[in-house]
Amino acid sequence: MAQYVVLGNYTEKALNDLKTAAQMGEATEAAIGAMGGKAIWGGNTFGQYDFVVVVEMPGDEAMLQLALRAASSGMFKTQILKAFSDEEVGPIIASL
Repeated sequence: MAQYVVLGNYTEKALNDLKTAAQMGEATEAAIGAMGGKAIWGGNTFGQYDFVVVVEMPGDEAMLQLALRAASSGMFKTQILKAFSDEEVGPIIASL
């Protein structure tokens, strides 16, 4: 499965209702599972981003669907990085 690093910020809407934002995060985790994915790690952070989540999803289309669901809630703004394991990158580098 493909892995993604999700860097996120709470919107003003989320900050005005943190309990609902927390519930949205739980609902997002349930949606990840329902879509065949898995949240590998997540945590709140200081600095440029409010939270980071590492997610495994069946593919880019599933990740895009998840990202659009989260964005449509109005609670989060995210940047998503597609991650590649050493095992995936090794053959690519070897072919250069």
